[in-house]
Amino acid sequence: MARFCRLLGYLLVFIIELHRSLCDQPSTLLCAIDGYDYLNLTTVNWFIDLDQQYCLFKNQTQCTLELAICHTIGNPGLCESSSVCSVSGKEYLSLGAYRENPLGPLVEGFQAVFSDGSQYITDSGFPCLLQTHLAFICSKSTIWESPGSSELRKKAPVPKLVSYNNKTCQLSLTFDYAGACKREMSAIANLSPGTILVVIFFVAVILYFVFGAMINLARGYVGSDVVPHGRFWSMLPIYIFDGFQFVFSCGRLPVTSTYEQI
Repeated sequence: MARFCRLLGYLLVFIIELHRSLCDQPSTLLCAIDGYDYLNLTTVNWFIDLDQQYCLFKNQTQCTLELAICHTIGNPGLCESSSVCSVSGKEYLSLGAYRENPLGPLVEGFQAVFSDGSQYITDSGFPCLLQTHLAFICSKSTIWESPGSSELRKKAPVPKLVSYNNKTCQLSLTFDYAGACKREMSAIANLSPGTILVVIFFVAVILYFVFGAMINLARGYVGSDVVPHGRFWSMLPIYIFDGFQFVFSCGRLPVTSTYEQI
């Protein structure tokens, strides 16, 4: 019986640790979108070179767009708390503040939306806050190479479409990206942590009875003695009944009013 209790204790510790690992998700996973391979986009800062017509600086022929998806750019003095920044020489403009999870689904891929950038004056003289919309479209042939272990900044593939809306102050870029092709989720991946724990519990019970019976057969036990810890299992219904009786009687034992006559 002592060995059984020890094994049961080990199993309980294993289940608790498994539940902790499944349910205590790291904060980085708050920036996520199910069914897509987005991790390459979030590990480093990406940059692309934009033509003059998409540069918001006066008298500049070219500028660089810095992208930091799921984190801030982190460069002191250069849109430090933003996720999108347009840079030309010593000038820079934030085209989108950091968002914890900017990712969302599209029909043919997914998107990243950033708002609340720098204040900007349009050609019509009206003020606005710059914003950026990134669309990633499924293209299995367009693979964004994984950054090296020492790389903190990497050049992004050329976008297939770039546009700027002067009325909304939104810069829109569309990229082909193999990771934007939705992958099929396996049945196991769709199981909740609670379901996984229930499956593990029943598998553990089955293994306990199978291996316990095999050990008892090897020891020469026959009949009901083959069941591991058979006495405990035969008494289990009685234990359960006594437990319910104790609970529903509020812990009071039945008192009889009879006494022995002298």
